[in-house]
Amino acid sequence: MMGAIFGPDGVFTGQTVAGSDESLMLRMVPEGMSVWRYEAAPPDPLRWRVEGGELVDYRPPAPLDTDREVWSWDASAWRWVSSPTVSAARAAAVVQIDEAAGRARARYITTAPGQDATYTAKYAEAVAYRVAGYPDDLAGWPYVAGESAPRADRTAREAADRIIRLGQLWGEVIGPQIEATRVNGKDRLAALGDAGAIAEFAAQVVAALDAV
Repeated sequence: MMGAIFGPDGVFTGQTVAGSDESLMLRMVPEGMSVWRYEAAPPDPLRWRVEGGELVDYRPPAPLDTDREVWSWDASAWRWVSSPTVSAARAAAVVQIDEAAGRARARYITTAPGQDATYTAKYAEAVAYRVAGYPDDLAGWPYVAGESAPRADRTAREAADRIIRLGQLWGEVIGPQIEATRVNGKDRLAALGDAGAIAEFAAQVVAALDAV
């Protein structure tokens, strides 16, 4: 025989006992507690309580709302379910969008500290080298020299043109696309007043950034 323990208020504790008869089970429960016999499965403590010797619907007290989450009753699941507040949903969406933009950038450029300055210096040097007519003497052109023969399988001209091409792709196409998607997506969050709508829109912005 199986029994579910409930207190003086009729609320189940979630604990169970087993015994050959009810009197034996009662000796196994804390003082002031009682036992509800069952066969297949114990009563869900969040769904039922004992009242007048019968199982009746029981809705547990609602958890307290906070500045980050609010609670609502889901009758189909017979549970209190939480959802983020609008402010919390916006804050989470901002983080998600910024992180997606970071992942998008990392697919095209190295994001290690100091790398931005290196890219800027390389690009400026390559442009100046092209303007100078691609001189054979690479003294004074360390980035071009470092990425061309004999250190690499390309000429100095090819190295400079490659640096410029990649710099323009990032600076004129990919970089602006990522930044516009990030900034415009975050700006639109302010007009959304529902946590669900905010999460859905953020997912769309993240998907767009992940596709870049």
